[in-house]
Amino acid sequence: MSVQCEKIDPRQLPRGRCQETHMGNQEQMAESKAETAMGARAQGDRRKRKADTEAKRAAEEPHKNRRNEHYRLIRGIPDSKLATKQTLKARTQREYEKKFQGSPRYDKAIKYNAKAPSPNFRKISVKLSRRQVSILIQLRTGHVPLQAYLHCFKLSDTPECPTCGEEPETVTHYLKHCQSYKGQR
Repeated sequence: MSVQCEKIDPRQLPRGRCQETHMGNQEQMAESKAETAMGARAQGDRRKRKADTEAKRAAEEPHKNRRNEHYRLIRGIPDSKLATKQTLKARTQREYEKKFQGSPRYDKAIKYNAKAPSPNFRKISVKLSRRQVSILIQLRTGHVPLQAYLHCFKLSDTPECPTCGEEPETVTHYLKHCQSYKGQR
């Protein structure tokens, strides 16, 4: 148990228990400061050694200087943000067309539109309602509820056209050849 001392000049205090305790506290504080300083030095030495090790390892590895990447200039850099956007859009379109040509839908789509996938269809479809676009796509792909298509799923007894009965009711027959719809054409 230590005794608390008031702040008094130590020279004025008689040599007694209070002064001894006060002097002891000062010595303990000095020792702890010295230990802290030694610990910090030791920790600093460890950090320095680690930094030296990292620097040596970096010096041994191949150097990557980002400022000297002249190969980027060989390809050519687009002049503006717009040119970059156009280049990216054209590249994406070419990749899409290449993938589409490898898909199984390409064979069917090419029958209806030789330039499939067509940007013209996208332009046309913007001006139409959703219902009209749906009907247009159904007609282009042949997935429209006409007798020939329904007969494939056994939803119709015959594929023959119900109005004229001459040939199967396909999209081509419905739009071009059926005599019953000649007035609407």
